Amino acid sequence: MATLAEIYTGDPFVVELSQLRPVVSLLMGHAGGVDIVSAAIAAALLTAAVWLAFRDTASGPLGYAAPGLVGLWSLLTFFHLTYGFVLLVPLAVALVIDDNPRTAVLRTRLFWLLQLGLMVDVPGVWRRLDTLWALPTALGGVAAHADRALMLTLFCGVAWLAAQPPSRAAPGR
Repeated sequence: MATLAEIYTGDPFVVELSQLRPVVSLLMGHAGGVDIVSAAIAAALLTAAVWLAFRDTASGPLGYAAPGLVGLWSLLTFFHLTYGFVLLVPLAVALVIDDNPRTAVLRTRLFWLLQLGLMVDVPGVWRRLDTLWALPTALGGVAAHADRALMLTLFCGVAWLAAQPPSRAAPGR
């Protein structure tokens, strides 16, 4: 418990690229409320993932988006090394195998956003470019939070997709 408290409360000494806690800290300052708000956000995201998983088992492939949503929740909540993004493989599969024509455009966009996020380390590239050229500091702050924004965007998009009614199969199918 002492190790968990040291890592996830106060000013943590390890922060992962996709954790939301630094954004909460940035918005609230270094007050003790950061721990409470971060825990509340984590609980709300997990509740949403669980609710969507058990809401309707007949909702097709994205009805089984729970592994992807829980993987995103974990990346948004806990410390992971970069290879922890492998948690997103079930999400990529769910986005590809769903056959709901009403959600095809959003699913395709989320899939390619996920692929781009897995291929390009925006904070890392930014640090390398910043050593070559004097880039604006404000943009560096935005780039540092790119993976957090990506994971939160994916979570919201997949949650919205999972909440949609299933497609109706064509007659005789």
